[in-house]
Amino acid sequence: MDVFKNFIPSAAGYQKIPQNLEDNRKSAPVENENDLSSSWVEGHPRGRRAGMQKLDISCTPEVKARFRWQQYLAATLATLAALCGGSVLGWTAPVLPYLQGNAPEPGGEPPGNASTWVGPQRPLTDDEASWVGALTPLGALLGALPAGWAADRLGRRRLLLALGALMTASWLGLAFAKNSVWLLLVCRAVQGAVTGAVTVVVPLYSEEIAEPAVRGALGSYLDMMLALGIMWAYTAGAFLSYTWLALSSAALPLVFCALFALMPESPMHLVAEGKWVQAERALAWLRGTTADCSAIQEELHLMAKNVQLAKEPASGPPTPGTPLRPGELPSPAAAPGQSSAGRAARRACVAVFGLMVFQQLSGIDAILFYLVDVFDEAGTSLSPLACTVISGAVQALATGVASLVVDRVGRRPLLLLSAVAMALAHAALALRWAPLFSVNLFLVAFALGLGPMPWFMMAELLPPSAKQWASGAAVALNWSLSFVVTKWFSTLMSALGPSLAYAAFCSVCVVLGVFVTFCVPETRDKTREEIQEELAAP
Repeated sequence: MDVFKNFIPSAAGYQKIPQNLEDNRKSAPVENENDLSSSWVEGHPRGRRAGMQKLDISCTPEVKARFRWQQYLAATLATLAALCGGSVLGWTAPVLPYLQGNAPEPGGEPPGNASTWVGPQRPLTDDEASWVGALTPLGALLGALPAGWAADRLGRRRLLLALGALMTASWLGLAFAKNSVWLLLVCRAVQGAVTGAVTVVVPLYSEEIAEPAVRGALGSYLDMMLALGIMWAYTAGAFLSYTWLALSSAALPLVFCALFALMPESPMHLVAEGKWVQAERALAWLRGTTADCSAIQEELHLMAKNVQLAKEPASGPPTPGTPLRPGELPSPAAAPGQSSAGRAARRACVAVFGLMVFQQLSGIDAILFYLVDVFDEAGTSLSPLACTVISGAVQALATGVASLVVDRVGRRPLLLLSAVAMALAHAALALRWAPLFSVNLFLVAFALGLGPMPWFMMAELLPPSAKQWASGAAVALNWSLSFVVTKWFSTLMSALGPSLAYAAFCSVCVVLGVFVTFCVPETRDKTREEIQEELAAP
């Protein structure tokens, strides 16, 4: 590992720099030290400036005099993008009945006689309404696939800001799509694509800016913000008209862009781009007064190691029948390393893809779909809106609790607790025992474990060489299952009946417990290198 302290990336590979970076700083004049855009490493393809010499990684007083809470601030502002995505997911509940001509406009009351209120010029058919709901997860599936590649090309911060601008434009289009089915469908597909990309990029950004001790807490914010965004749509939909609901929702990504633009880029991405001074300053800003110069430089060199491993092509075995030249002979020492790296990637993908599958097949959609019926069965007089707002509040609160304890208790214990509690809740619902208690037990259990964990464990477990494609593929798998459930779940429930369906979900949760026990490693308080070493172990 110490070998990588002598190297930094350049256009030609990795070149030596002095161990004493302070000496290097004295011999490296910069055109403007306060202009981060001019702080480049000589030789980098995007960073060559006339008359500039090779720069060092220096600690400056202005970036050292910070507080550690800035990691929390950056992660919170980044996950505001997920809040925007949650508003997309919750929008259909108050709006679709109106667009189908079955209810008054959101935020309005029937003028005395319920038959006198005016709906859209042409109400949506049942098939069109189903596509309005299903296009969001379908668009998310398509948006997630290239998101990892785009995040590497553009940067996490720049891509998230672009997604925020696109989300704003889609809400503005939706505000005027009340009587245009095609515009409505296009805007919903765009919103889905943006939401899918956000669920790929935000976990990457949160993981890359966080210290191991707070990585789980920051990673949990995404699921909490999704729940808060859904609550926003439910609540605002009770008071705002169709047009004003869309316009107010457009303000959310605008606020996100304005605030997140003040945050730094991921230091890992800056290292990959060869922007070393910017990476050092961004990392020092995020670490605050707890990080001295040597600690920052050490972490940056570890990031350089990860970047090198991600960029090195895996040289597999020679193709049969291809003659070997002396310089192409496989190295005996390289084979074990390549084998262990492949083993780590396979195990990480099994864990990440498995968690994404179990998240969608755990029955969360079954619970939310029949939430109002369960509340009615319990004898409550609450309106459907109140039921959905209560469920969203329970999820958001439980996810907040998870963010407080995940770095103390660990990921595996919370996942196992989540699996057991969800299985018990489904069993109780199948037997029609205490439905109100069982539903809330499931929502709390889901929010404590299986809700937030797959998102940030994806960023923790996947090796650098696989993140670009595997993160997008994992999120695309999640959204594809969500699309299937959204489109055909009611048909399945009608065929099986609620009791058999809940019994099947109970079995899935039991299998989840077994899967976590044998396939999901613990990542609490471990560095990226320690996680990969554990995954690569025989």
